[in-house]
Amino acid sequence: MVRPHNSPAGRAHRRVTISAAFVLFRSLVLGYLGANRLRSLVTLLAIGLAVAVPAVLGYNILLRRNKGVQEMVSHFTHELHAYLISGAKMGLGMDKDKAPPAIAKSAPAAAR
Repeated sequence: MVRPHNSPAGRAHRRVTISAAFVLFRSLVLGYLGANRLRSLVTLLAIGLAVAVPAVLGYNILLRRNKGVQEMVSHFTHELHAYLISGAKMGLGMDKDKAPPAIAKSAPAAAR
């Protein structure tokens, strides 16, 4: 007998099939592993997660801090390069709030 999927009988049959599959799966897992072994596996999983989650959070914090240091070093190297090329002192690149001092522009050659 073919039951349509949307009919109440089809839904009930699907529920019974899913619950029977779950019961079979559970009995196979508990029969193979045993209740004590399954409990120890879940405990080890919880311990693993308790160790892994703080480690990932700490890694992300250190990575963010390292990106900030890399940004400061990058600013410093760019300003050092500008100083070595042009001779104009720009600052050290460590002050994020301050703008670099303005460089006095000389008059164009035609105006001299």
